[in-house]
Amino acid sequence: MLGPSWEDITEFFDSDEFATKIELHLPSGIRQILGMFDAAYAEARAGGFEDDIDKPILTIAATDAQGLQRGCICNVLGVRYALLTDPKFTGNGLATLVLAENE
Repeated sequence: MLGPSWEDITEFFDSDEFATKIELHLPSGIRQILGMFDAAYAEARAGGFEDDIDKPILTIAATDAQGLQRGCICNVLGVRYALLTDPKFTGNGLATLVLAENE
């Protein structure tokens, strides 16, 4: 499997550009990371478009996904979410997480 073609994956996670601050709640404690949050499901509900997944998606660095599993809790933009699945590793240094609001 080929690795990422870029030298430093952190370039994609700049909070001044596209990245959002994420607070992960793990059994070992709280961890802060950066990720790209896609809430396209809100637009789909509003009639903007349909997509295969009607849940919010979080894309993070694969190294930040270590220790995450289905059911873990995270806070994104002041909203509490639970991971619906284990992280899905893309093979290029990233991982995606499918989220559901957790009240």
